[in-house]
Amino acid sequence: KRKFDFKLWKGLLSYPFRNKKFVIITTIAVTLVSLVDIAYSLMSKVAVDAFVEKGSISGFGFYIAAYLALILIQGASVGLFVVFGNRIEVDVDYNMRQDMFYKLQNLSFSYYDKTSAGHIIARVISDVSTIGEVLVWTMIHFTMMLVYIVGIVIEMLILDWQLGLLVMAIVPLLVFVCVYFGNKMLKAQRAIRRHNSNITGAYNEC
Repeated sequence: KRKFDFKLWKGLLSYPFRNKKFVIITTIAVTLVSLVDIAYSLMSKVAVDAFVEKGSISGFGFYIAAYLALILIQGASVGLFVVFGNRIEVDVDYNMRQDMFYKLQNLSFSYYDKTSAGHIIARVISDVSTIGEVLVWTMIHFTMMLVYIVGIVIEMLILDWQLGLLVMAIVPLLVFVCVYFGNKMLKAQRAIRRHNSNITGAYNEC
């Protein structure tokens, strides 16, 4: 069983932050997407309280305008984090391959005697692309879900703290399930990547 290598992950996580401006823009955009998602539920509450229960359409025009504004904000935010997220991913792939190239230039001849060219090509091309994609988009989705979950929990506790605590009681079970299946998925993913690298390396040797 492999141990978690903090030094390795520290080095990998440094790549997206080489362009801090893009990271800041992406983080703001992702946060806005999550906040608007939270606002949608509040808008539903406002619609029920102000229009359905009271049987009135007073202020309905303002409500529609506010809802459209939220849609526009979320649409623009999604566009921003997709554009800049892809830019960060491209930069990560480029910088990682540059570092690997310089590293390969400094390795001893004995390394190349023991390691096939196909294996090296598979690592530089296929594996780097996968690492860049997973690294960038996992961070984006993690940030989005973190903001959304924290916001939803705060919203629930403000609206009805007893019901909020009841819902949060299942969180430990969800954490256990996520960790359990996450470990299984990690092992399967490692095996898939290992076989993929071997196959790619074999093709490159042909």
